[in-house]
Amino acid sequence: MQAQTLFHQDLFHSFEAMKTTAPGMSVKAFTAMLDQRTKWFGRTGKVNADAFQRSFLQYVYCNSEEDQLLEKEPLVCPACSPETVAVSVDGNRKLYRFQKANQSEEPGFFDGVFLSQDSEVSSFVEEVRGAVKSTAGRAMCGESQWTAARETSKQANKLNEEGVEIAVCRHGFLLKGLNMYRGEIFAYPMFLQKEFQDAAFLAMDVTCRYVPYLEKVSEVLTHLQPLQKIRHCLSVMHAKAHNTKCKILWNARNQEGAGTTLGEEVEQVDSFLSRCALTTKYMSKSVRTDMLTVHAIGWNQRKENGLHIALSSRFKKTVENSLDATESLKKMQDQLHCSDDMLKQWVVDVKQWASSGNAAASSVDARGLQISIEALFVSICQKKHYLYRQNDRNKRHQKITQKIAKEKKSLLDEIQRYNQQPDGDPVDTHSVVQKLSNKAAESMIWPWQEQNTDGVDILAKKKLFDQLMLVLRLTEEKQILVKEMMQRCQYLKDSVAKVQTLLATISDCIKTGSYPNGFTEEASKGLISLLKRRLHYLRLKQQTAACTYRGILQPTPQLVEDEGEMEEMDWQRDLSSEDEDDDEDDAEVGTQVTVVIPFDLTCTLT
Repeated sequence: MQAQTLFHQDLFHSFEAMKTTAPGMSVKAFTAMLDQRTKWFGRTGKVNADAFQRSFLQYVYCNSEEDQLLEKEPLVCPACSPETVAVSVDGNRKLYRFQKANQSEEPGFFDGVFLSQDSEVSSFVEEVRGAVKSTAGRAMCGESQWTAARETSKQANKLNEEGVEIAVCRHGFLLKGLNMYRGEIFAYPMFLQKEFQDAAFLAMDVTCRYVPYLEKVSEVLTHLQPLQKIRHCLSVMHAKAHNTKCKILWNARNQEGAGTTLGEEVEQVDSFLSRCALTTKYMSKSVRTDMLTVHAIGWNQRKENGLHIALSSRFKKTVENSLDATESLKKMQDQLHCSDDMLKQWVVDVKQWASSGNAAASSVDARGLQISIEALFVSICQKKHYLYRQNDRNKRHQKITQKIAKEKKSLLDEIQRYNQQPDGDPVDTHSVVQKLSNKAAESMIWPWQEQNTDGVDILAKKKLFDQLMLVLRLTEEKQILVKEMMQRCQYLKDSVAKVQTLLATISDCIKTGSYPNGFTEEASKGLISLLKRRLHYLRLKQQTAACTYRGILQPTPQLVEDEGEMEEMDWQRDLSSEDEDDDEDDAEVGTQVTVVIPFDLTCTLT
């Protein structure tokens, strides 16, 4: 066997780490750096970029096969297993790929691992389109249109894949994705929703239009009816680009049981994956799929390493914010002379107002102006929100900025015309301009939407409503985080048990001489060595997580339940020393921690 170039595994490991840190770095840039080092040290020869890329992907694939033997799950969040609070779904249109002529499509190593197989997705899309008659055009939120809310869409020219749709848990772990070929149609998030039916919430940027479409599809395709059991919510930041009534009904802050889930975790991941687009848009289909999978696994590994710190830090901030929010709510109640009973009634009033239509009937001309004003205001908010999120070229940024300026001028003209109408409450132009100038546009309640029946305007009620929802969500978040810490501990405990079982099984096979999966004796001993190393790392993670959570979940007044009664929280930590070089007869785990938390959830690390 002859080889012109030999690559050391350390080189591939370094390149993988660099790609996780700097996703935009290309293979050619890395090999050019290697060529410079070759010249600097007086050597000759040149590293072929294509050969390096093929060898690197083979190396990563071998590592993934090794991870499967070790029972690793790179695309699973330990804190969300088995009960997941929320999954966020959104599309990233920056991860497109150009069409290439005469391109040989070789099968990739990771087809169907992170990005779902195109054949499965296309079959599901055709099934949905065949069962339900699609409505052309963009979906509407109130009187405004959303580009990310379509039932059908045409395929773009000069592009093969138009982007990816990804699902992310509330801790930022990448769970699953798929290639988009026809824009952000509703069938794509519906396909991903099928994969996560155990989640309590599904967060999207166009929930208000997706839910009716899901109901329509489920009536025809009965096997999709279980999807309606999942509750839906608007991601917090995307909700700012919806009209006020839509925010009240669908915002994640207003959904009982959601805690302080943002629903914007996809945006955090997109800021990482979008940098991959600098190189993946020129790759072949299989290499693009493999590289995106490598980035997803690397991202999750980095998240998993700091998960115990993230959960404990989030719990600290939640406890502090809960106290501040409760104090702010009391101050607001005192300022408005609002008792607790009155506050409950105001919450009902706000929800009823959000579900109702306009307050009073208007003339045809006035009603037309009202529709136009609402649509222009929300359209401007949407364009500002997505200006840099969905567009990666300066030319496109400039065009959208010009559209925003044009629509803003039209909005002010429409407001001026409306203020000239007789028998109508005028719109405060200065207030509208001020809200649009903010980075995150505030809620806008128009004069024709107000229902003032008890002497208090709806905007004042909504401010108290928002503050109360924040207090309730923060209270829920404390319980959710403690449960997620326990699930993380249980996940580590189960992983240790799996590794110990594998160690015992392979050891028995070596003794009897019947090796599993066609392994030789030498390969089986090598696998035992890897399993022991894996077991050692898992125990270190157990101890680290236990010590971190032990410092957070102590009996303090901040952990008192709603009625103010302190629940007993017992911690038992029993360390035992154990020789890691012993044979596979590893019995007990080095750390045992028992946690009793207020809502009867007990977790033991063994």
